[in-house]
Amino acid sequence: MPIKKMIDANYRNTCGLCGGLGHNARSCSQLEPIANQAKQKVEDGFPLTFREQKALRSYQKLKNPKSKRTRRKPQCGFCGSPNHNRKTCGVLKEVRTDLYTANSNWRKAFLSKVKEIGFAEGALIQYTTKGLFGRGESITKSMGIIKETSMKDLTVLSSREWAIPTGHWRQTDYEARTKFKLYLNSRTDMLFRSHVDSDVFYFEVVETPMSDAHLLATHREWSNMGKIEILQPAQVNLKDKWTQERKINIVEWVIKNTSYDKLKLLGLEGILGEWL
Repeated sequence: MPIKKMIDANYRNTCGLCGGLGHNARSCSQLEPIANQAKQKVEDGFPLTFREQKALRSYQKLKNPKSKRTRRKPQCGFCGSPNHNRKTCGVLKEVRTDLYTANSNWRKAFLSKVKEIGFAEGALIQYTTKGLFGRGESITKSMGIIKETSMKDLTVLSSREWAIPTGHWRQTDYEARTKFKLYLNSRTDMLFRSHVDSDVFYFEVVETPMSDAHLLATHREWSNMGKIEILQPAQVNLKDKWTQERKINIVEWVIKNTSYDKLKLLGLEGILGEWL
């Protein structure tokens, strides 16, 4: 009990077999005699007291120590090399540098596009859906205003090259989804009825002019079926220095919590091939 020893300098161990101070059961002089007596009682079919059971267990552990496990050779958690760890991994450093360069290039293209079309808070938009989950013939159109966006948090991990589909579904655990908040003039769109709160619709990435330009991934599953058109543009508040940002939480998280092979499965090569 290190805390108790620290508080009480006079604290000494108490033996669980004999009750003496300054030693424990394994170093007790009575351990072997009590253990031998317990073994004889077991052979004769007599029950053991708690003290005898403890002595027998302690004696067996003392005489039959567990063999030490063979320690696995350490290896890098990112690239798998046995010659270094994640902190000193040259491959990780190179991937981080390339990702931030690609992110800078992607953000420059994104910022240029949103400034060109005026996609920002305050823009007047038309929101269009086609039937349930985008598979019907009926068309619903609503006008509204973009109330809020999360554009400042966007990275190259929001691009169509990232979290590429495995079969029918995208790898959602690693998606960097984008959220927009709109005020719409209609509450008749059944597709979003469960998301309505005081005429505010919440949805994740829909088809926008940016996704048409292949800057954002368009998720055509379930409620992500709308299309946004800009009727009256707004001024974009993002500054050019945003494109050069470093130490971005989501980028650092992905690098820290994945391996090189996992990043390649998620679309690293597509990102670097398109934006590096």
